[in-house]
Amino acid sequence: MCSNLLKYHLSVIGVLMLLIAVPQSVQAAQCDANTVVLSDDLNETQPEKSTCAAIGTRRSDLVPPSTAIREPGKVGQAIIVVAGGARPEYNQVFSSSNKLARQMYSLLTLRGFTHDDIHYMNPYPPANDDGYLEPSYQDYDLKEPESQLTEAFDLAASRLKSGQQFVFYLHGHAEPNYFQIKEDYSLEAQYFSALLDKIPVDVQQVIILDTCYSGSFMDELQGGNNRIVVTSSDDKTDSWVADDAGFSGFLFPELRRDQSFNEAFQYATDKLNRLGKQFTKQQPWLDADSDGQVNTSEDYKRAAEIYLGAGRLTREVKNYPQVLMAGFDPMLLDKVDTQLRIVAVVEEGDNELQQVALRQNIKGSTYSFVMTLRGKIPLDETTNRYGLVYEFEYLFPAFKKSGPLAKQWFDLPSYNLFGGLLNQFYILARDNARQIHYYPTWSYTRTSPNLEVQTAGLAATQDNYVTKGLRRQSPQVIMAGLSPMKMDVTDHELKVMAIVRAGASQIESVTLNALDAAETVAVALNKVIALPNGDLLYEGVLLKTDGQPQENLLKNYKRYDKIWNEGFTVIVRDQAGQAHRFPDLKVGDFPQWSDE
Repeated sequence: MCSNLLKYHLSVIGVLMLLIAVPQSVQAAQCDANTVVLSDDLNETQPEKSTCAAIGTRRSDLVPPSTAIREPGKVGQAIIVVAGGARPEYNQVFSSSNKLARQMYSLLTLRGFTHDDIHYMNPYPPANDDGYLEPSYQDYDLKEPESQLTEAFDLAASRLKSGQQFVFYLHGHAEPNYFQIKEDYSLEAQYFSALLDKIPVDVQQVIILDTCYSGSFMDELQGGNNRIVVTSSDDKTDSWVADDAGFSGFLFPELRRDQSFNEAFQYATDKLNRLGKQFTKQQPWLDADSDGQVNTSEDYKRAAEIYLGAGRLTREVKNYPQVLMAGFDPMLLDKVDTQLRIVAVVEEGDNELQQVALRQNIKGSTYSFVMTLRGKIPLDETTNRYGLVYEFEYLFPAFKKSGPLAKQWFDLPSYNLFGGLLNQFYILARDNARQIHYYPTWSYTRTSPNLEVQTAGLAATQDNYVTKGLRRQSPQVIMAGLSPMKMDVTDHELKVMAIVRAGASQIESVTLNALDAAETVAVALNKVIALPNGDLLYEGVLLKTDGQPQENLLKNYKRYDKIWNEGFTVIVRDQAGQAHRFPDLKVGDFPQWSDE
């Protein structure tokens, strides 16, 4: 059921003060699905059943692992080796070894290691955050394997500090008691053990060997101080890999998800045992106490306390999921364009995300666009805070007219396509506990405290979002929103967030402005980080509290689902005087621009 609702303006007096809200009647119908109401006693109610449109269906995708930026030398050192050489006539599994080595590189960066901490030994370099080969990350090409291995171990040992972790990962060819590093050089178990003895005794060693007969190295590696050894097979069996099916392919995702070595080892072993005939005889081994005995209860107990890299990750979340930002890419459409992407940044709560969907307020219809997960962006890496980027691609015929799309397509009274008005869109994020947030709804409650959880979350399984959108000569505000969108009385500040794309000139300013005749500046936003796809994340503090209930805030903001309709616009201006006002999605003469 739709009804007229009161609207409230959010504004700022001086720096971060609030104006008295002035109620006015809304000229267009509002949809209850986009309303979150807070009662006078701060007990938040759930949104009523919606009669709004839900449009279409799509299935979400998952993408490969992610990276994180850490301070060099904080976690430890790692060596990655691809054994067997790159010549296909000698090494038919090089393609798999190369792929898994890159995945291990990415996994290590996720777990706290920096590029300077990882010694990459492979004829081919790993990939950078954008997915391209990065020669500067290749430390050794293995043309002189013995001297390079010695140098890598010496360098790693010199950099390690007490209490840190040393990780050694090798994938490729082996025979009992030796690795075939290249066609004319073998690394014997005894010499490998001597290399490991270079590592300081007060450093934890994690050795992962994914080769045929890798268990044959256990005898030489036993007795190592503070060492855990994981092998993909026993001492008499081949180790198989088929596409992503194989020991490392099953082990890595669990380590990404913040599982201990025991949990990850048990999962990978179980997966191998459940697969076809080629894997049935392959038996991974684990020795976590260096006694030479494998797969014992004591090994599992010790391994349950060991995590890759920085240890068990913790992160601070809300109990609800939040759609922090949303928008369109591009915001400036050229008349010849025939597609755009609706994009949203979602932050997980303490439950697993179930669905992110784009919906439209249309009477008598129940369709929904399921948005696709495309990666993650860093919001605050010091606290393991990431946003998940979801997309929906929309195709349409070329335009005949210029102007705001909201008016051209949907006859809306403003240029805003997000909100609770008829024909406007909203974005829903639902978790598996059926807790929901609707963008652009902001709420102030007692029911959304910050929680510390001991899981890495879905973001830990995602690569950085690297999709590059279209650039125009003018700058664009691609997405904007508030953080937190579900603000608790114990929160101390409310931020404005925006993702901005530069045009031909450098950005002069990004501001949150009131929707008044003067476009009064409410707060200036500052650049926080350049994102992996080249866009820029800006933030500004809209208000601060002392973490106690704010009666004025409660009075004025029991309901606030009309952020962009009646509250604000985000304006980006460049040094050439060009500007864009979010959320104005408009059509005109906006050809693609590149500075290359």
